[in-house]
Amino acid sequence: MITLNNKISATAELISQKTIEQAAQKAVADSYYRKDFFSLRINVFITNAISDRMQFTDPDANYRRWFNSLQAAYNAKYTKIQIDYLIESKSWLEGLIPQVQSAEALRLRDAEERAARKEIPLTPDGFFWIKIWKQ
Repeated sequence: MITLNNKISATAELISQKTIEQAAQKAVADSYYRKDFFSLRINVFITNAISDRMQFTDPDANYRRWFNSLQAAYNAKYTKIQIDYLIESKSWLEGLIPQVQSAEALRLRDAEERAARKEIPLTPDGFFWIKIWKQ
């Protein structure tokens, strides 16, 4: 049960880290067009590159800015997929908690019944005692 709770809290921490990472990537991705990178087609870049407003800019620097934006946009998409997977995993793990609790309760009840019948003495963690139980 402890490891399950640890896994859930670690997943929640990963979700928060990935969300921050995705927001930073999205900001870089949207910096070139000043809007969602995937809302415009590639021909907008080409049109901007040969238009009058790009006349006094270095074409290589312009391409580097666009390419950095492109990379960040795809990284943000991939990170969003990871976040969705982590959220789904966390909800699945949280769904396991009642099952684990009922299985643990059943195991403890069985151990108590055996100990009451003095069949097999068990410690609270379910291990056999080394000393043989005598009446």
